[in-house]
Amino acid sequence: MENNAKLRDILIETNSFLKEITDLEKKKFDFVLKNNISRVEECMKSEQAMMLKLRGLDRKREAVQKELGFENMSFKEIIGTLAEDEKHNFDALFDEMQKNLKLYKETSKLSQDAIEINLHRLDKYLSELNGAEAAGVYNEKGSVVRGESSFRSRRV
Repeated sequence: MENNAKLRDILIETNSFLKEITDLEKKKFDFVLKNNISRVEECMKSEQAMMLKLRGLDRKREAVQKELGFENMSFKEIIGTLAEDEKHNFDALFDEMQKNLKLYKETSKLSQDAIEINLHRLDKYLSELNGAEAAGVYNEKGSVVRGESSFRSRRV
């Protein structure tokens, strides 16, 4: 039972990690909506550091699973091998982990979509600016030039 405590601790640590990274992802989403690029970049740097932490946590999980003879088994498979009195606690932890993982993925998708929309808007805006410059709408001082633009020109 004490060996299984190591596995339980990893599940608890994983749940804590998922809550932490989801909170960070929510902050990033808010900053994306506010167009606060510097804060979005800060969040992305923090995410990169957290991904390193996740790798370490995953290695720790693999080592404990190997030590307990559960190598290459999923958590559900491991829970199936536990004594009845332990199954309930592990099932609850596993269900919480699944819920936290789903919430993280949904939040991450929202952030990613918002970033892509902002990038699309920026790309469209830059294309319009480049098109306006090519059409001769602005002079070298940045003033609007009144006159025919290239798409309305009757010259051949």
